Amino acid sequence: MHRRRFLAGALCGSTGFLSGCNVFGESKPKVNLEYIVVRNLDDEPHTVDIEVVREGETMVSETLSVERVGTSDDSLALVVDDVDLEPAVYELRMKFVDEEEWEDAPLEPVDRGDCFASEIRITESGGLSVWRAGISDC
Repeated sequence: MHRRRFLAGALCGSTGFLSGCNVFGESKPKVNLEYIVVRNLDDEPHTVDIEVVREGETMVSETLSVERVGTSDDSLALVVDDVDLEPAVYELRMKFVDEEEWEDAPLEPVDRGDCFASEIRITESGGLSVWRAGISDC
């Protein structure tokens, strides 16, 4: 009986370890970042905290205010533009200024294009989402 439990435990432990190898061994994809903007699609103005992390180091940490939708360019704010660096691993952190919890979004490549662009969208219902696009002529 003890032998069966030991063998079952050893097998489960090695299976868990082997399946965990893929998770721990994966590397995040590198991208060429062209730009990140914040777009407000809500009827209310909002203020958001944004952090862009490049290769583990914060390259942008900003608090941006965007007006309600329909106020021309005031409902759009530029976070990062024309990053002329080698491809790197980027991460995006965002939250409304009055909230405590950050939302994390890895900036991963899309199927089309040599460069990558991202848009943080404040939705019609007042939530945060991230849109991504590939750019072919960067």
